[in-house]
This record gives sequence, C-alpha cells and structure tokens, in this order.
Amino acid sequence: MSGNSEEYHSLNDAFNLFNSAGRISGGDLTNPSGTSVVVEAGEGIFRTADDDTSQVKFGSWAESSAIVIPTDAIYYIGVDWNGGSPIIINYTTDGSFDLDTSFPLGTVINQGGEIYILNNPW
Repeated sequence: MSGNSEEYHSLNDAFNLFNSAGRISGGDLTNPSGTSVVVEAGEGIFRTADDDTSQVKFGSWAESSAIVIPTDAIYYIGVDWNGGSPIIINYTTDGSFDLDTSFPLGTVINQGGEIYILNNPW
C-alpha cells in the first residue's frame, strides 16, 4: 500500500468520509402546553445527498412552531437538510429518516391526552 489514493487526497475528503449527520447543539423537544411540542433552534451536520461519501455541511434550523400531537399517536420528529435550508419534519413511522440528509431529534407520544417526550441523546 503506497498511501497515495487516486480517489481521496484532501482534508475535505477525510472530513466527508469520517463524519456522519447529526445534531451538534439545540434541537430539544419541549411541551409548552396542551398536546403540542416545539423543537428548539439548533445546529447540526448534514450530508448533501443520501449516501456515505457526499459533501458534509453544517446547518442550523430555527425554532419550530407548535406541532400538535393527536391523541393516541406517536410522532418521530427530526430535521431535514432541505437543499441547504434545514427544516423540522415529523413522521408517524420510525424508519423514515435517511440518516444522511435527515435525522431524528426525538419521539413524542400522546397517550390519552398525556404527552411523553423522548429527546434523542447526543
């Protein structure tokens, strides 16, 4: 092995290969009142495409408006790269995040009108 890669040869390549998408700061889910949740503003790392070698970019998102969680429902809440303007998204199924251009921030359960929040750990 010569150490001279024809495909990867820069610090940017190393950054892209050895980092993954995820939250850096913020993004906690809170329950300000009733059966709604709000996602705090935050910052994270995103890939520009749903693959393992695309460019890695820093992005920030604004605090969300209230997201109403219907009774006896589970919502999976996260953030999506959205072409460079990250936005808060929510799904009703767990496997909807691609973990490159979108990633989960937490899960919210509304059980009979009682809200339970599980923020994803760092």
